Amino acid sequence: EELRVMSSFLVSAPGNLIVGRWLEFVKEHWQTTPAERPDLGGFWVHKLFQMAVDRDKEMRDQWSKVVPTTAEYGKPGPHRFVPYLGTLVCPPTEEVRKLVDGERS
Repeated sequence: EELRVMSSFLVSAPGNLIVGRWLEFVKEHWQTTPAERPDLGGFWVHKLFQMAVDRDKEMRDQWSKVVPTTAEYGKPGPHRFVPYLGTLVCPPTEEVRKLVDGERS
C-alpha cells in the first residue's frame, strides 16, 4: 500500500493549512469512541493523513503542490541510511562524508 506521507519528516511554517487540518483529523479520530473508531494499525499517522487529504479538497490542493520525496531504502530521503546496521554502525563511506560535509556548508 502506497501512503502519501512519511510523517516523521514533515516541515511547515506556523499556520500551515495542511498541518492544521491534519491536527483536526487526528483530534477527531482519537476523540471517537474505540468502538466507533477505525483501527488503522501501526501506520495510523500515515493512514489518517491519507484519509484527511482524500476528504478535504483544500488540503488535497495544497498537498498536490508538494514535491514528492522517495521513502525507498538507501535512496536520498527519510530512509537514506536503511539498513542502519550496514550504514550507521560502520565508519562512514566517502559518499556519506561528502553528503554530511555538503549539508554543513
